[in-house]
Amino acid sequence: MNGAATKKSIRDNVKRALSALGSICRYYIRDGNTDHHIIDPSTFSDIPSPEQLQFTDSNALSDACFSIFLKYLSKDDETTKCLALKAMTGVFISRPRVVLAAEQMGIMAEVMSDEVSTSVQLEALKSWRDILLAEEIRIESGEAKAKMAAQKNITLSSRISGDQDGDSSISGSVLTKHAARLYSMTLSKDERVRNMIVDLIGHLLRQGLINPMETVPYLLAMQGDVKSQTTRSLALKLLIREGEKRPDMLNQRIQAGVRKAFNFQKAVYPQESEGNAQGVTALLENENQGARVVVETIFDEVIKESSIRNKKAQRQSLYKSIIGMFEKEATHEPLLKTTSVSYHRDETDHLPLLAFAAQILAHLPYNSTADPLFIVYHASCLTALEGNELLVRFAELLGNDVCDPNVGEDELEKTAKLKNPKSSAFVTKLIKDASFSAADFGSLCEKASGLNLLLNLKEFLRKAYNLSESRITEYLPSEKERINEKGISIAEGTPKFSVSVSPIFSINGGDDIDWNTAIRTYALFRVLMREGDVDAELHFDEGATKKGKKRKRTDESDNSPVPAKVPHLSQVSPEE
Repeated sequence: MNGAATKKSIRDNVKRALSALGSICRYYIRDGNTDHHIIDPSTFSDIPSPEQLQFTDSNALSDACFSIFLKYLSKDDETTKCLALKAMTGVFISRPRVVLAAEQMGIMAEVMSDEVSTSVQLEALKSWRDILLAEEIRIESGEAKAKMAAQKNITLSSRISGDQDGDSSISGSVLTKHAARLYSMTLSKDERVRNMIVDLIGHLLRQGLINPMETVPYLLAMQGDVKSQTTRSLALKLLIREGEKRPDMLNQRIQAGVRKAFNFQKAVYPQESEGNAQGVTALLENENQGARVVVETIFDEVIKESSIRNKKAQRQSLYKSIIGMFEKEATHEPLLKTTSVSYHRDETDHLPLLAFAAQILAHLPYNSTADPLFIVYHASCLTALEGNELLVRFAELLGNDVCDPNVGEDELEKTAKLKNPKSSAFVTKLIKDASFSAADFGSLCEKASGLNLLLNLKEFLRKAYNLSESRITEYLPSEKERINEKGISIAEGTPKFSVSVSPIFSINGGDDIDWNTAIRTYALFRVLMREGDVDAELHFDEGATKKGKKRKRTDESDNSPVPAKVPHLSQVSPEE
């Protein structure tokens, strides 16, 4: 039977027959129909004729039906394939050892692969869910033990020593082997598949068949499914349940969850993010009480519903994990001692990922003033230490003064004000200089771009939460929360944090540096380091008995809640 080549009446009759046979295989019970051995897949290679069926063999009917189901599963018609798969589920539930034979034949991998249609994938996921639920009921109800008690040919010693529920773990074990494929299916572009896979993952978690530590990042990623509230809600429910069992898991896996959420949006919503890093966003805009728009992150509900919201230490651990992405992604890679820049090909998403993380830190539901202060404190530590080192490395590369590398505007910084910095005489001469490494300069600019995000984030939080210079200077993470600083909210009218990042290297797979972007990134970094707040000496938290020194701030900025801007650079037109 192949689609339109067969009459509709015949197709309908076959579909009804498959459904009926599947129910018969699931509920038809005979004495001694339990499989006590591993089933050879060759058992289902041929379909016996009705005359050959020997019903003295308790599994003869089931074997014959499964052979028929295999035949129809190979058809091209999607509806027929789905019905055949659904009918197979009846056999799998009544005879779990047939699952092993199906696994050997490659059926399990085939019906969940990208080569089959979405409808077949959905039916496969539904079948797995039904099998898991049936096995769960079988164990909890004691059905296997009751079946054994009803069999007269079973001796007392067998009833005592036998594992009546031994077969109940077979289906779950086989499905666990395909856990990697199940996780990858969360990136399906079909909303129905994503919803069904989260539902199936929930059953696997509840039955202890998959590792929660490996699963939680994927559930966090599903919080980025902003167009499917059903899927987000189901994933949130699972996250809350796991959080109640393991309160520290969110802190431990949030960094992996941020990465997964970023990759999820790039894969599922490519038409919105292709060629535009800001198409991937960690922010949601909701109207609240009239026309007012409330900006929140995709992880807000997870934090609000979890126990960490009222625990300072766990909140700080969460914030520090996200800030750690900047340290790992933006600062730790050693410079390459070569002019080739092909190494960056595997990291083309690393700057947009950092921008994604910065959006989360800018708009998390903070409980008290100590929360944004904690972010500002650690961002300041990172930008002060790594930023000053980066300035020295820029100075070494460009032949500037390494003792005071950012005393004022240098020649390369001045060229950033031009419409086309690359065409300037200074840059042309620099590129031709044999001692100048373009690869090293590009790598340093990538690091500077990541630190620029942190510098802008600091300024955003300072203005959005009205953090005074004196409060920032005296803050220590170990101090107790002040009563008058609890219950804060972001300043009304604060725009959402949005800082665009552009790749330093060619996005088309070439080895060319985008010189205009690199030079402007370099200039922005120097201005933020020179005129921002990172020049102030910081308190380093050494416990309650030690206090750092203070140094007065030299600059005061306005209180407009927007990221810091580079003087004069904002008016530069991009290269055409």
